[in-house]
Amino acid sequence: MGDIRMSWLNLGEIIRVNAAKYPAKIAMKSAGRSLTFCEYDERTTRLANGLSRSGLKKGDKVAVLSNNSVEFMEIYAAAAKAGIVVVPLNFRLLPEDIIYILKDSDSKMLFVESRFRETSEQLWRKVEDYGIGDVKSVLIGGEPAEGWSSYEGLIENGENTYPPVKIDSEDTWILLYTSGTTGKPKGVIRSHRSYIAFFLVNQAEFSFTPEDYGMILMPLSHVNSTFYSFVFTYLGAPVYVHREYNFDPEETLRIIAQERITFTSMIPTHYNLILSLPED
Repeated sequence: MGDIRMSWLNLGEIIRVNAAKYPAKIAMKSAGRSLTFCEYDERTTRLANGLSRSGLKKGDKVAVLSNNSVEFMEIYAAAAKAGIVVVPLNFRLLPEDIIYILKDSDSKMLFVESRFRETSEQLWRKVEDYGIGDVKSVLIGGEPAEGWSSYEGLIENGENTYPPVKIDSEDTWILLYTSGTTGKPKGVIRSHRSYIAFFLVNQAEFSFTPEDYGMILMPLSHVNSTFYSFVFTYLGAPVYVHREYNFDPEETLRIIAQERITFTSMIPTHYNLILSLPED
């Protein structure tokens, strides 16, 4: 028999399927906003095309410096549709490490949440010293700023037509960098197939269904949240995107109860803080 290769729908493709199956169902929610699957599909399709119109092509890298947000989730999905590679940056990294990753990954664009704008502008003054080429800067939220493109502007500039980009399952979707504890951070290549395989395995292991409701509070720059957020998106279930800093155990329990969350992934410190709360 010849070589048989199995190809699974990537995240961008499955969002389009789920937009047809569950158009009015909530796909994701945060403290400030929510998106249905139909809205999520349209915004990420427009963003994917907006990225292409800005000059990016398949295989190019975009770095993201942001806390957990709906926009961060949108960037991951839009990249999957456009064949672009996401390079998530840990917001706790030293400026020198961020510059190193931008250069090492050859990122063509940097998305920055507005609360990190000033830090990024300080970074930018050092960029020339590190021999980094022209990196487009996109501001997520906040007031318009000189030298910055607008995140919503990228979406407005893109058409709502699925990008005509052929994406193979083995193509890279995310380039995760290690913490660099024993040297410089190192890029770990993660393909579309590697993530989708994880989603499908966990669907079986945890018996997840479209009726589940996941919650993330680990950083979206970390593999934990990319694993345990998009597994629900893939199945047509909603995700609650919670911030990953200033953990408040009472607030977390309140959200779990109000939203009727069925699954979340935390570290022992989180559980210790929850278990230390008074019984009432």
